[in-house]
Amino acid sequence: MKLSHNDSEAFFRLAWSLQLFVNRRKGILPTVSTVEEYRILPDEQRILVRDALWEEPQLITAYVAENPDGFSEGDLAEVQAWAGAIRGDFYIERYLKDHGVFIGDNAVFAVIGLFKPLDEVFPEYLLPLLVQAVLLPFRDKIVYDGYMRSYSIRFGGGIKRSLRETYMSAKQQGRIIATLETKPANARRAKR
Repeated sequence: MKLSHNDSEAFFRLAWSLQLFVNRRKGILPTVSTVEEYRILPDEQRILVRDALWEEPQLITAYVAENPDGFSEGDLAEVQAWAGAIRGDFYIERYLKDHGVFIGDNAVFAVIGLFKPLDEVFPEYLLPLLVQAVLLPFRDKIVYDGYMRSYSIRFGGGIKRSLRETYMSAKQQGRIIATLETKPANARRAKR
């Protein structure tokens, strides 16, 4: 329920390079000038840059056009695909062997973890859980951008039942979204 170690490394190499570009453009952390410096910052500081990126997602296209890090066309395509990110509040309804089930507005997504499985980020006993997240395509899967904010809300039986029914309906209709393709006709569906 997570990326391979190599894919995780590749994801963060691209994400942190993009975020460093945003940091330079926005002047959020002016003393930070390298990915190595950025990587070791406390999460609270990196989240400031991450939030600035999602306030102006057009910076992704600017980054790809400039290619300040000399990335390959394949790497740039991975980054450009993030312009199709889905931001918002999601219910994490359950964990399956291959992914977590995220329910957003009128859609159910199969999301996997980055370096850690999702159930290590938010233990299963907390589910269902409402989180604020950014879902991204990466290597034909859906991941989150590295940060999720959870809401301290407990849900009663009615909401739990409604979420379960939403998941079951999506499963039965083959409507669990497992990848965020730019061409909807090519979107794969999760097996579960």
